[in-house]
Amino acid sequence: MPTEPALCEALGASRSSVREAVRILDALDIVEVRRGHGTYVGLLSLSALVESLTFRGLLSPDGDFQVLADLVDVRELFERGMADRIIALLTPAGLDRLDALVADMREAERERGLVRLH
Repeated sequence: MPTEPALCEALGASRSSVREAVRILDALDIVEVRRGHGTYVGLLSLSALVESLTFRGLLSPDGDFQVLADLVDVRELFERGMADRIIALLTPAGLDRLDALVADMREAERERGLVRLH
């Protein structure tokens, strides 16, 4: 990634604002800060974000489902963003395995008497 001074110039932001943003992105695993080496694109693990939303949900007043709605929105955005990459990596054997998993899930659903929404 660009250096902090380059980001400050490109974004028209102060150094402290850029540092804070990088700290937050690092905490969310979106970037990885390697002291003395620079900032790199991270693993994009959503675990920190999920934990944060879960914690917010625990602190929310009873009946407040906004946190859950936010979590569903984030998951949907992530899945849509990754769909093309995942499809490009699928092999015929992988597709067969996915078909088998879906069949197993449908059978388990039928055995439990669950109602399908889709």
